[in-house]
Amino acid sequence: MKKQHFISSLLIVLGIIAAYFLVTQLHFLSIYTISSSSSAPNLLPGEIVFSSNLKEPERYDFVVFKLPDSTSNMVQRVCGMPGDTIEIFQSNLYVGEYSPDDKDFKVKHFYIIHKNLLYSISDMEYRQGHPIGNDSVFIGLTAKENKIVGEPEIAIPDVPNPIMKNKYGKPWGLVNFGPYIVPENSVFVLGDNRENSRDSRYFGCVAKNDIVGTILFK
Repeated sequence: MKKQHFISSLLIVLGIIAAYFLVTQLHFLSIYTISSSSSAPNLLPGEIVFSSNLKEPERYDFVVFKLPDSTSNMVQRVCGMPGDTIEIFQSNLYVGEYSPDDKDFKVKHFYIIHKNLLYSISDMEYRQGHPIGNDSVFIGLTAKENKIVGEPEIAIPDVPNPIMKNKYGKPWGLVNFGPYIVPENSVFVLGDNRENSRDSRYFGCVAKNDIVGTILFK
């Protein structure tokens, strides 16, 4: 009886050790805390997300990947698969001829609005604005929030970004980028907080081998 009890206990311990190894070392299931606002409003700083490398990432999935030239991981959305033509035209993303912005997921853009309009947006996830002068604020808004405040013009100027120009050899920027064809065995990632995100526009495509896992839920 004691021997059977010992064997049962040993099997349980070995099972726990094996499960721990599969989860933590092989990334079958991993837990991450969102550390930046680059994917707001859909992923906010401090939120807990779960990922797995058992799920093959699809277009518009969030993925965890190894940041180029760094030991850190990052969470962003796959917007381009191999062979896709990616273009940002007047701040709107196009994958081929289709624009997923505010159809498949919400995105934020930066605007300059009167500070009093902040209080008319009752469903904002959080009210944060950077004061400009005495009456205006610089703030990121979704398309729905933008309509509530009267559809102001996007505040980001259409100028080439020196980092993007150095990376791609083209005078591309935040407002107009591409067209760019995603190479094989790679994905093009973007943050939903479109003008406040360091993503594939800056560091290039992410190799599929550098994807740690696909976000399952939060």
